[in-house]
Amino acid sequence: MKSLRPTCFRAGGSARPGFTLIELLVVIAIITTLISLIAPAVQGARRAARKLECLNNMKNLGIAMHNFASGRGSKLPRLTEDQTVTTTFTTADQSTFTSVAASSQSLRVGWTIQLLPVLDNAALYRSIQSRSAVFTGTGGPYAVLSGNERVWLPFFTCPDDLSNHRKALGLSYVVNGGIAADANWGIAGDNSSGPGAAHSTESISWSDATLTAASAGDKNMAKSTGVIWRDTDMTLDYIGTGDGTENTLMIAENLNADNWASGNTWDLAFAAKVGSAGWASVASPANTQGAYPATGFAGLGSLAATGTSPVGDSRPAAPINGTAKAPRPSSNHGGAVNVVMVSGAGRGINDTIDQRVYLKLITSNGQQYGETTLNSNDF
Repeated sequence: MKSLRPTCFRAGGSARPGFTLIELLVVIAIITTLISLIAPAVQGARRAARKLECLNNMKNLGIAMHNFASGRGSKLPRLTEDQTVTTTFTTADQSTFTSVAASSQSLRVGWTIQLLPVLDNAALYRSIQSRSAVFTGTGGPYAVLSGNERVWLPFFTCPDDLSNHRKALGLSYVVNGGIAADANWGIAGDNSSGPGAAHSTESISWSDATLTAASAGDKNMAKSTGVIWRDTDMTLDYIGTGDGTENTLMIAENLNADNWASGNTWDLAFAAKVGSAGWASVASPANTQGAYPATGFAGLGSLAATGTSPVGDSRPAAPINGTAKAPRPSSNHGGAVNVVMVSGAGRGINDTIDQRVYLKLITSNGQQYGETTLNSNDF
């Protein structure tokens, strides 16, 4: 029987098989369906790749921390440290910068700049150390970076951090600054290191009602609440013999960290804030809003995981709540935040993590002061 398939005719009069309109529409429908199925998978793969790149950046910072400590008797970098530099250049802006000619001056650098030599950026570090101008704003001084020093460093930013990725001086990652008094948490321009400072280890009366620089009990307990401090050295050995390097957070993402050359506490660190609500209050000086009971960190074991608990808006991914900075872990990864433990291991934690677990992850030596054991299955 002769085929009834339509035919198309060439110029010479010869015929060839062709498509019907229905066949063409079916092919188009199949292609459209395949695209609709593949596109979300491609976008999902891209999101996963960005999250993995972010975590790899953070793990590199964790390795850099260990390399830094290996040459310094296991000491981790301080949140900021003052270094002596020679300034030789004058700047026209006398209202903002110090104009100095060939003199020694103290320069405050954050943990980010301290790590540059072990992050294969020794040349940039040396250039900053020889900076000719020094910023003398609140609590300074800081380096005044020239145009070729104000660079984007890929290992300091997350691809999903739209505010900082590929931006000059962009910073997406912050270190564990322990526990801060709620009156000081997120205060802009916190640069000093005295007892009244927002990040000072003496800013909360931990062991008694007396807050003094000489209070060894307060200092020891405060040191045990976190990892990186302005005025206290922390070692890997201390954490290893305390709560353990696998159970202590060292680095987390924060969408509000924005300047790797900064010396401000909340540009460089995150912290859990505590206040009088839910904690045993004690008579204490200004800037001390509350404290643990004198028995130590026992409150961490029984703290109710509610929105009214002391962690409040300093919990992971909490919304900014009227503060200049929001120094808490946060990300654009959708429900999770990348972190690096003191051991150097990288992982994600849920932004709805139990606040009791979160507090125990922050402390570096909490068990010595009554904190209950952290179960690795809890996070």
